[in-house]
Amino acid sequence: MAEESAEVPRELTENIKDVIGRKIKITVKKKVKLEVKGDKVENKVLVLTSCRAFLLAARIPTKLELTFSYLEIHGVTCSKPAQMVVETEKYSLSMRMASSEDVSEVLAHIGSCLRRIFPGLSPVRIMKKVFMEPSERLASLQALWDSQTVAEQGPCGGFSQMYACVCDWLGFPYREEVQWDVDTIYLTQDTRELNLQDFNHLDHRDLIPIIAALEYNQWFTKLSSKDLKLSTDVCEQILRVVSRSNRLEELVLENAGLRIDFAQKLASALSHNPSSGLHTINLAGNTLEDRALFMVAKT
Repeated sequence: MAEESAEVPRELTENIKDVIGRKIKITVKKKVKLEVKGDKVENKVLVLTSCRAFLLAARIPTKLELTFSYLEIHGVTCSKPAQMVVETEKYSLSMRMASSEDVSEVLAHIGSCLRRIFPGLSPVRIMKKVFMEPSERLASLQALWDSQTVAEQGPCGGFSQMYACVCDWLGFPYREEVQWDVDTIYLTQDTRELNLQDFNHLDHRDLIPIIAALEYNQWFTKLSSKDLKLSTDVCEQILRVVSRSNRLEELVLENAGLRIDFAQKLASALSHNPSSGLHTINLAGNTLEDRALFMVAKT
């Protein structure tokens, strides 16, 4: 494929915009060959935006084959110069590109976007595992990311842009009132505590992306809720944050209607996060197993 161009013709680009939406800004687009079964490959177009990738048929009329958020990436492997294997929660995509430079450009863009949206976190950490052969290729990309000047963070460590990216990842609507509360009220209070009661006027499922953003946010150190019944899926998201965040120091879930096995799951989440900074936990007013609470206290 080395002789072929990775450039996407203008007519196909216009058709792609019609399919994914003209309001979405395309920043990188490349022709790729997607490996399917055995040695069989299919011609596709890889399109990158600020926080999401799209894979479309390389023909007119085009068709959206799949899409994934950069936050879904579990690993990237580049063992061959012009090949890139992306592992996500749902897919394993092996793509051949026109050159090693195209591979580097794609990965550089994804990393740069992650660094801009999640300042303070390494793109490699967010993508979980990045392997490039030879290793100098990754070192070069890391140097590029490190040299990039990140614009001044928004209020509360850039929480609102993280929240927007997480909404896109999880498929939740972006609530402007969440942005307003954080960018104005939280900013003026200069607080490190994210209080779920401030958002109790929203549907309970709208709490999920707010909580999920704490996995990446470096500003908030306390998550609290009092006299607000938390659904099972909201509790699961809290447990995920506990298992992954190294910034969360306090967790207060008073009278939250927690299920009896929550403390046991909390102990398990803590045991899977050796870098956790959580030192204060308040689960008062919930019916929980004494044995499980003892496990949490020991963790």
